[in-house]
Amino acid sequence: SNMFETTGLLTCPAPINLMVSNINTNNALVSWVGASGNNEFILKYKVDTAAVFTSISINGTSINLIGLQENSNYIVQVSAVCMNGINGMSAWSNFRTLTSICDAPTNLNVTNVTETGATLNWSSIGSSNNFILSYKIDTAANFTTFPVTSSSYNLVGLLSNSNYVWSVENVCSPTLSSSSVSSNFTTLETLMCIAPLNLTKTNVGTTSATLSWDAYASAASYVLEYKIGTASTFTAINVPTNTYNISGLLASTNYIWRVSSMCSATSMSVFSTSSLTSLANLCLKPTNLSAFNITSTKVSFSWTAVANASGYLLQYKTSTSTVYSTLNLSGNGVGLIGLQPGTIYTWRIATKCSATINSDFENGTFTTLIGCAAPSTITKSNITQNGATISWIPVAGVVSYVLEYKLQTAAATSYTVITVNGTTYNLTGLSANKIYDCRVKSTCSSTSSSPYAATTFTTLSGNCNDTFESNNTQATAKTIWPGSTNYASIGVANDNDFYKFSNNSSQKNIKIEMTSSLDYDMYLYDSKGKFLKAASGSNLLEILNYNTNTVGSFFLKIVGYNGASSAINCYSFKVTLSQNQVSGRIDSNNRLPQNIESTPSKLNDRNVHIFPNPVNDELNVVIDESFNEGETIVTLMDQTGRIVSKQNIIEHEAQFNVSDFAAGLYIIQIRKGNEVMNKKLIIEH
Repeated sequence: SNMFETTGLLTCPAPINLMVSNINTNNALVSWVGASGNNEFILKYKVDTAAVFTSISINGTSINLIGLQENSNYIVQVSAVCMNGINGMSAWSNFRTLTSICDAPTNLNVTNVTETGATLNWSSIGSSNNFILSYKIDTAANFTTFPVTSSSYNLVGLLSNSNYVWSVENVCSPTLSSSSVSSNFTTLETLMCIAPLNLTKTNVGTTSATLSWDAYASAASYVLEYKIGTASTFTAINVPTNTYNISGLLASTNYIWRVSSMCSATSMSVFSTSSLTSLANLCLKPTNLSAFNITSTKVSFSWTAVANASGYLLQYKTSTSTVYSTLNLSGNGVGLIGLQPGTIYTWRIATKCSATINSDFENGTFTTLIGCAAPSTITKSNITQNGATISWIPVAGVVSYVLEYKLQTAAATSYTVITVNGTTYNLTGLSANKIYDCRVKSTCSSTSSSPYAATTFTTLSGNCNDTFESNNTQATAKTIWPGSTNYASIGVANDNDFYKFSNNSSQKNIKIEMTSSLDYDMYLYDSKGKFLKAASGSNLLEILNYNTNTVGSFFLKIVGYNGASSAINCYSFKVTLSQNQVSGRIDSNNRLPQNIESTPSKLNDRNVHIFPNPVNDELNVVIDESFNEGETIVTLMDQTGRIVSKQNIIEHEAQFNVSDFAAGLYIIQIRKGNEVMNKKLIIEH
């Protein structure tokens, strides 16, 4: 029988892990890993710019290449020799042989020479970034030497007007470096910086003066310093020219001032010194300052009135703040609200003797009591037809919370009160499709509780069976009967619902109430389609009152504000007729005139204080106690004139929580009898 033996591999895997090591100027060791059982290979290599490879047959997995060119880039590849003649080729590898020549740096030059420094520069041949830099004063015996990894170096701390020698050598490898090349330079001479002369003071007043001196051509700027004569430290100011208007001085006070020339960042002259005395202030300061009735958020101020004063300037701030809040007052007392609990405040008061002359400030301090903070970020969730979950962020130091709720239409005294030990409570037994008022306060002790944090929500009405559709135009308006409650829906965005009803000669006046879970608006038209009145506030309970002598038919349009709609939740509305004038809360869409600021009125910035403005969370409105004619109503409106909040002032002050209002421009209106004051208000978050 015929027999034979195979001597190679049928498959031919490529060698892997091709590596080049022990690289020198003329030789390198190439190694790899071949497939098991395969020991025959062909290695190819060449200088990367050469056209032809050198090939070597090898039995084994490494070879020491010799006779290579120094300082040259090589590429190498190894192939497996297999039985079927197919070579499995490895990936390419690259290496560079070392050089036996290390070129010295060239183009030595020096830039940015000053009295104490200079920048040394040179060019490197090849890719080396390692150098040895040396320098010394030319008369010194020894060089200062250190390594550098770039072709530029900034010398500092040199002596002025001195000759320096420096050299640099190229380090090509741990065992190979170039010869050094050298150069020299001379640092600049330090010029004398002359102090200013002829110091002069002019326009000396009670709190300011103009200081000047002769200009010095070599001065880049000047340093002005001043202090009260008995003080130990100066206040320093950098002045670009030879004159300065100093302000904020104390009246009738002796000051020392001095000025120095700045010739460079490191060259400054001695000071020239002078003095001045500010004029006496004939506008007397308030005396006997008192802060009293201090609570966690309030304080009252008083002081002895100054004869012939036209008013007073009150400023206050927290002790850690740098910015004062300012009030212009007509009397010698005022109360503040909306302060931070447990906080040290600085306050000061000055007499206003005329429109341009004020006295110096008299200063005082006080500390508010540690208060009980109100809950924040009240959240309504899991709202159903007869229930809702109310939750809030916990407050430190609280023993418990008081949760109160009622129907929005119920009396203000009809809240249901619940004590809650946690920060979540599930309300049950509510009525469907109703607006509820809800408020929460913190209880910190048996005698300490916070203000209320309030919110509203509307229970669901379930699936809405709207029997009035389609009624999208006046021509298709559905007839409704006064006195009956009607249910319908705004099923899609921009849906208009029109209704038709009539009054009679004995009951001419009209009141329309609408409750919804979304922001819906009402518009009333006469029988010819002429617009009469609107209720387009942001409330979920809208009321439209219309008193008339006309008897006939009317159209009512209900529409979602800004595309509001729900096919699931009904809105409810009822038309009521009356022989008497109808009144009550009216959320109208009255627009403000272009000039929203107040026309002349007894209400003004002297007796009405609105702060802070801009406001973030709590807005305070305070009216002087001396201005007490009639009831005071404060109304907050957005830019369209829609009422977003409204309340009466009790005991000369009111507070609004605006943390849930959108940031932007608002109008706050103060009305006391026939007097009206409008002010712009900015809400920021």
